[in-house]
Amino acid sequence: MDVPETVSKEFASAKNRQVLAGWVKILPKDERQDFIDNMLDVIIYAQQNNINTTDAVNSYKQLKFDNLGTTGFDRVERVVTRGTVIAGILFGVMLLFSLVLVLLAIERNTRLGLPWKMSQATQAGGADNLCAHCGSSYAGQGRFCTCCGFQNLSQTGAAHN
Repeated sequence: MDVPETVSKEFASAKNRQVLAGWVKILPKDERQDFIDNMLDVIIYAQQNNINTTDAVNSYKQLKFDNLGTTGFDRVERVVTRGTVIAGILFGVMLLFSLVLVLLAIERNTRLGLPWKMSQATQAGGADNLCAHCGSSYAGQGRFCTCCGFQNLSQTGAAHN
């Protein structure tokens, strides 16, 4: 960082140099040289117009820091807003994915004549031993399905409704 001679003269004492170093340290790196260059302009203007340079420099510092504080807050606000939007989108996608999984589970559990139930029934005694409602096999010679409670009327000779 290049400190002009006029600024160095105004901050000649060790205590003043520490104060200036503290101010510069707080600033973002890309704003430091601009701060020093503008301070040079403030010092020159104050000297030309017989204004107390210490008051002018302190006023400039306060205005610059207030402006940077607002700018820094805007940056933080943009980052937080962007993060909130991304989190909302991810939550929505997760919610949609969960809904699809739930609907698939419901559909699977309510489907008639599941292929795996059909193969179990065929092994257990043929397709005539299947429940017409859920596709499960009837246990033994029972008239009611053990899965859904549907009455097996075909074994008694009565017709299904």
